[in-house]
Amino acid sequence: MILVAGFGNLLHRDDAFGVRLLERLQDNPNLSPRVRLFDAGIGGMHFVQELFCGYRAVVILDAVQGQTPGQVRVLQADVTDPRTLPPRLKRDMLADLHYAEPGRAMAMAKALDTLPPRAYIVGCVPAAIDLGIGMSPEAENALPIAEARLTELLTSLLRAEEVGE
Repeated sequence: MILVAGFGNLLHRDDAFGVRLLERLQDNPNLSPRVRLFDAGIGGMHFVQELFCGYRAVVILDAVQGQTPGQVRVLQADVTDPRTLPPRLKRDMLADLHYAEPGRAMAMAKALDTLPPRAYIVGCVPAAIDLGIGMSPEAENALPIAEARLTELLTSLLRAEEVGE
């Protein structure tokens, strides 16, 4: 099974990208039954709990850093294991009870040994993350592009799962 988790805050314009992309997937009749969609929103602790179900891969949908607003990026997640950090940094990383930032949620999952071996991020560079409802034209236009890139990634991950990779 593959978990696809949409992160984002609907009240901060383009920060809603991950949740809006997840909504598009819910309407996709061709989505494999081996893909579970999960709306993490700003509650990453629920995401961490969901990972206890055991997944072979996880794909995070979110706004991502970059130079060009509207650019779609597909990244392999590089997740820090909090157990390897000095005590103060470890405490700072693990002190957030919401884990609204996916990187922190994945770090918590890694510390709990529930993060799948394959973790990816599909996202869009935001044009606006200020308080407000509705995404920028750049983020809106990126949705179908991100959906296509995500579909390619899921196809690849499902194939790898079939051959036992």
